[in-house]
Amino acid sequence: MWLLPPSIYGPSRWLVLAVLLLAGCGNAPTGADHPSPSSRADSSGAATSSSPQAGAEPLFAVLEPGGDLTQMRNDVVAIVRVNGTARARAGFKSRRLPQVGEGLTLPQPEGRVAAGRVYFADGTGVVRSLSPEGAVGEVARFPLATSQQALSFAVSPDGSRLMGAVLTFPPAAGSVGQAAASPPSEGYSLELFNAAAAGSVVTAQRKSWPASIRIPADLQSIVGWSSSSALASVDTRPVTQYRTEGRQIFGHVAEVDPAGKPGLMVGGSDCQPWTVLRDETVLCDEGGSQKVSVRSRGGDVLFQLPVAPDIQYVNLTLSPDGSRVAYVEALSRKVFVVARDGARAELPAGFQPQGWLTSTTLIGVAGQGSGNMALVRLGSPRRVVDLGFKGFFVGVV
Repeated sequence: MWLLPPSIYGPSRWLVLAVLLLAGCGNAPTGADHPSPSSRADSSGAATSSSPQAGAEPLFAVLEPGGDLTQMRNDVVAIVRVNGTARARAGFKSRRLPQVGEGLTLPQPEGRVAAGRVYFADGTGVVRSLSPEGAVGEVARFPLATSQQALSFAVSPDGSRLMGAVLTFPPAAGSVGQAAASPPSEGYSLELFNAAAAGSVVTAQRKSWPASIRIPADLQSIVGWSSSSALASVDTRPVTQYRTEGRQIFGHVAEVDPAGKPGLMVGGSDCQPWTVLRDETVLCDEGGSQKVSVRSRGGDVLFQLPVAPDIQYVNLTLSPDGSRVAYVEALSRKVFVVARDGARAELPAGFQPQGWLTSTTLIGVAGQGSGNMALVRLGSPRRVVDLGFKGFFVGVV
């Protein structure tokens, strides 16, 4: 079932729900290609690898089986070719998601890409790396002690440093009713860490909030690493009542120093990012998913999407050169790519963008988010290439 942010629930909410129910009954777009899916990791969790494929096609990392971030508990990481076959794979212990009476947890993905590898965290807080050749190595151990803790982490572009955050949620209530009747006895707490690759993990900051503060306004989540700084959502929302509609960052993003102190607010104080590139070019909305723009690190608007009262943008993602934005219109469920010069191309219905392999090739999920991973190349924008497996896009390796 589709669940939409509160801003979508208005006078036209029943029309929205009707459109979504009809869309959910549709089949995959016609004309899709269906390569054979790659084999899964073996039951021991050991990495598997096959010989490199000639050519300049990019490799990308995925987590499997994917799904919406609010329910995502992956147990396989893979480095994949553009034909959907795996060059390297590894299994790992899936995480547990904290239980909250208010709704659904908003975690960060278990994987990041850096230095030609994919880094992935298991359910015990151990971060490992997987290379395209299939080599797996332990990188860091962040302390996860209970099921009410969630880890977010990022890796520097050269792979030498990591920063992590362990957010501890209040004790779980048995039900929403119990949560309302009996407020938690403990509040949220947060611990930030620094680590050198394959070195020790060092606490940078500890903070806790009293139980009387139901959801603190200054929780932090580590969301990435630009060419110059670790990045954190400095007012991250830990819970939601709705699916994420493709969003992976839940709050304003700032550069943070090794002590976890926020600095420059990426894109400006009214920017709620969807994508932050290495140079901190950022895809923002201003809340409500209607005013969307591409901005510089300091907040200068480079270009913006049209603003109309009946259009809300979801599943937004910015191309790696900062020149194009892919999105889904929340009401019509139509999918488009718009360029900086205003040129717009419509993509097949049911395709949900997750990211870009190049500035002309999108990767996402078919079947209104319930199907296989798929590619759309802008040279043939109406053609979907089914990759033959379910997953979640992490990034280009």
